[in-house]
Amino acid sequence: MLSELLLHGTDLARALGRPWLITRAQAVACLRGLLPAVVLLTDQEIARRASGTYHLRLRGGDDWTLHVRDGAVRVEPGRPRRADVRISVDPAGFLLGSVGLVSRSRAWPVVRGRRPWLVLRFGRLFSRI
Repeated sequence: MLSELLLHGTDLARALGRPWLITRAQAVACLRGLLPAVVLLTDQEIARRASGTYHLRLRGGDDWTLHVRDGAVRVEPGRPRRADVRISVDPAGFLLGSVGLVSRSRAWPVVRGRRPWLVLRFGRLFSRI
């Protein structure tokens, strides 16, 4: 419900030319509910070419591990022991980018790791939420 309120509120505020703030805590709460469900939105063709372990860091919030193997994704809370790519995001920007309210490229942040190019596939792994 919080996700619906915040995301539709963003749309309405933009239409009215009014400011609308999604706080870090609100975005983290939304992503805690959405991230485990993204496995249902996996683009299997992209996932076959994006194998690896992704560490997603929500700045000021949680760490998440996404294991991409054989066209499937498994999501779990916490940091991986070893990651191919580490992605640190602003939770509100990431939430808005995930649903197309801001450009995904604007929502991407700091990327590090042994295989940083995987971040390019990460952005296409899932249909928009």
